[in-house]
Amino acid sequence: MDLSQREWPRPLDDGGEEPPPGRVRLTSPYDTDARWAAKGGDLFWNGYKVHVSETCHTAADTTNATNVVPPNLITNMATTDATVPDNQMTDKIHRALQQRGLLPAEHYLESGYPSAELLLKARKKYGITLVTPVLLDHSPQAGARAG
Repeated sequence: MDLSQREWPRPLDDGGEEPPPGRVRLTSPYDTDARWAAKGGDLFWNGYKVHVSETCHTAADTTNATNVVPPNLITNMATTDATVPDNQMTDKIHRALQQRGLLPAEHYLESGYPSAELLLKARKKYGITLVTPVLLDHSPQAGARAG
């Protein structure tokens, strides 16, 4: 990372109190690209995220007489630093699959990858139906049932 573009913390006498954002904070002297990340309240790690896409077939998908289910094959892999939100990778994954002619009709995702915008974009741009749970609203207004 270019040090001139790095966001440095302000000195305390200049009103600064917070450490730099996680995306630029060094977390390991051995790997200067590794970053701390968290999912939920009990999963923390220092490192990277790997986004793996694979095929998933069932016996009903096969046309041969033996109904042998083909093995799942990895169709795409992408690695990001741990601070990149999953939903920033959804379109990039679809673009990579499209470039190799491997777009699925349905793409099964965990809840960190979709958004309303991405659900519509996947259908319109790639012809893909995203099958996924949508994240719950954990905002203070939703918790108070007043939003």
